[in-house]
Amino acid sequence: MVDSREALCSIDNTRSQFGGSRYRVISATGASGGIFHPKLAYLETTGGDILVVGSGNLTAAGQGGQLEVLDAVSATAEPEVFEEFSQFLEEVAVVANLAEGAERRAVSYFSKRALTQSRINVRNAGSARTAFLVSSLGNPAGEKLIGLVKRFVPAPETLTVLSPYHDKDANATRQLQRKIGAKSLQYALGKRAKGEFLAPFAKNIKPDASTHFVTPKLNGDDRPLHAKWFDVCNHASASVSMTGSVNATYRSLWRTVNIELAIARVNMEARAEIWKHAKGKVVYEPCEFPAPLASMEAILCKASLSAGYELEIELAPRPAATPLHVRLFQGQTTLFEEGDIPNTDGALKLWLNGSIKKLVKDGAIWVEVSGTNAGGNPFLCYSWVNVEDELKYRPSEVDVEKAVGRLEREDGAYDPEDEYLVLTAVHSALTGRQLKKSGGTRGAAKESAADADIEMTRSELEENHHSRSNANGYAGNSRLTRMLLALSKSIREAEDGTEATEDEEEPISTEEEEHESAAEDGVPAETQAERRNRKQKADARERARLARQSLEAAIGKALKSALPDAKARWLLPYLLGLQLRRHFPERPSAAAADGANAGTILVQALQRHAGAQLTQASKHELLPAFACVGAAACLAFSRHGSIPSYPTVLNILEEFVGRTVNVAELQGFHAQDFPGRGYLILKAFSWSELLPELQKIAQAPRLADRIDDLLRYGMGALQSPPGAMTHAETDFVAGLRIAPGARFKKYSIVQELDPSDIHSPGCPQCHVALSKQQGSRLREKHIAVCEAICRRPIVARTRFTALHEFHEQCHAFIAPRKQGGDQ
Repeated sequence: MVDSREALCSIDNTRSQFGGSRYRVISATGASGGIFHPKLAYLETTGGDILVVGSGNLTAAGQGGQLEVLDAVSATAEPEVFEEFSQFLEEVAVVANLAEGAERRAVSYFSKRALTQSRINVRNAGSARTAFLVSSLGNPAGEKLIGLVKRFVPAPETLTVLSPYHDKDANATRQLQRKIGAKSLQYALGKRAKGEFLAPFAKNIKPDASTHFVTPKLNGDDRPLHAKWFDVCNHASASVSMTGSVNATYRSLWRTVNIELAIARVNMEARAEIWKHAKGKVVYEPCEFPAPLASMEAILCKASLSAGYELEIELAPRPAATPLHVRLFQGQTTLFEEGDIPNTDGALKLWLNGSIKKLVKDGAIWVEVSGTNAGGNPFLCYSWVNVEDELKYRPSEVDVEKAVGRLEREDGAYDPEDEYLVLTAVHSALTGRQLKKSGGTRGAAKESAADADIEMTRSELEENHHSRSNANGYAGNSRLTRMLLALSKSIREAEDGTEATEDEEEPISTEEEEHESAAEDGVPAETQAERRNRKQKADARERARLARQSLEAAIGKALKSALPDAKARWLLPYLLGLQLRRHFPERPSAAAADGANAGTILVQALQRHAGAQLTQASKHELLPAFACVGAAACLAFSRHGSIPSYPTVLNILEEFVGRTVNVAELQGFHAQDFPGRGYLILKAFSWSELLPELQKIAQAPRLADRIDDLLRYGMGALQSPPGAMTHAETDFVAGLRIAPGARFKKYSIVQELDPSDIHSPGCPQCHVALSKQQGSRLREKHIAVCEAICRRPIVARTRFTALHEFHEQCHAFIAPRKQGGDQ
């Protein structure tokens, strides 16, 4: 809530890139001529709400540049304050002249919530109240402070006043001293950058026997003073301190014109000294209070902008029923200007068209309205509205945005609830169906659903929003892209298994069992709350795991059909990145124990996605990502002591792009090409390790040539082996050297086996299903050996070897084109 007459002074501070992802500005127009002055925040929590009252405005200076003071009160500790705050809000709605509708509803919501908090958090009989809410509504703030002092601080000795604003003659402060009956008065002064103390009143206010200059004990902090602090204490260590928005001026302390708010704290015990003598030069500069930007009779306007870019303007007091002139501008750019706009009871509604939306930037739009007032005189008034893309989102989508931000930070605070929120959002954007917590899907997601006047359609997940760059610096990526990038970072934390043993469900013990356990073990027993918390964490991890599986299945299904390039070029690297991080996590785990198995899984993943229906441009763009995974697979084999099948990886890359990949192309990739647009985060590998593997892939023989060399060597046409051979190649050569017998050919050829097909083909000659190992070899390396009746080697053709004439093909059994199902 901001004061209407003073709001334009803060127009430069209305630009907010990160704060306030969902808020509305409420203009408070006091009927008495005063200003709306409170500075407060209300924090909703599951364990008791918190009310924060301070002196700092929502400006750069107020939130970090000036010396401010604040007090935070919890509903669990001080429930009475929340009842008082509820009453304060009910009165504010009337006194601040809030408009009916959304503004009243917003304030009424917090009033009801605060009242509920005061009733469910009942004070214990043995505890005393120590905090009180002080406002200027009904009675002046000074009178309420006096009442607390008389109640809790008998025979007050010292009154200390810290405030950036005093009356010129400091009469407000002296009057407070007289009414309280304090023997001495201390003016607390702030220090300037020069080391001087600033006294904001006339020079005739000088220290004497009962008046002193002090300063807060802040280790020489010389930030500009803006804090407001009234401190009363006696020799018995009893004290009352009031902090908030109340200044040491007659208008703020002794009148009810302004709306002020503060919290008074009662302390009945000895406390550390908080004031010290102000030693140094004192500069006297009396305060000058500028007149409000507008008089009580001036017409003021309030503006709001909906998610659909409908601008609503309200004028008060109501102008004459004549046409109005409206202009909208940002900086030097005029966005909209039109005269002769009909005036209906001082309310206007304007729809901003698409051309205006393109011109609007994050920040503030100025609203200028001119016309004739009720007296026939011309008027000109201003207001503003904030423009932030995040304001378009529904509350649930705001939660997703915040979850994405936390996942992006990678600060070690992985939360499965964050991952679950983002997973469900991506799944909904991709499939149009919402995920259940059990992992299944609900009905179709709604295309558009309003929520508190803030809405966003599902299709907008794929639109470009420039309100923020993600942590990797990809400015202007769609929300879907940003979510996938964040999930790619979270997979290490989620699947390394570091907490798997802690998350197993255990029955919750009784208090007696916990006590017995503590007595037996000599250590504190785990409480029910701790076990419940552990169980909740385990459930959250399970929900995230099921959601991850559902999303992977949805992406895999989507990739089997033609997809727009903009979507496919992000979904495919995401799946490849999942495999990389699972089998090569940053922290060693059981998943990475078998390097050869990890290499096989990566090769299978490449083959599974090599047939994705993408445009040639997308395939060319994604080739570095495929090459990156291929190099990692070869490195996995090498680390395990196995021989990588470089020809197989080269063949997969060529199958994917649908053309021959030359050596120069693969060797021309640079380190920046390998991250695969942010998804392939390879902390387990370094560029110096991957580059040699990539060079070996580039220099490897074509798959058909390699198979021909193996055929020649196995049939005796080649005397020496064609380089180092993998286990599959060694078995293949050994099978060729076994006599086929009269019933069978030397080897078999399976026609054009689709690299993305996952079936287990049977032997073409004896029709017995291949073993799991041999079936995998045939799919991945395109060579295998039947271990059943015929024991003959098998070669599987690919798209690139469909017309290739293999060595001694005349002595091979050519299987029918559709052969390959289990026999």
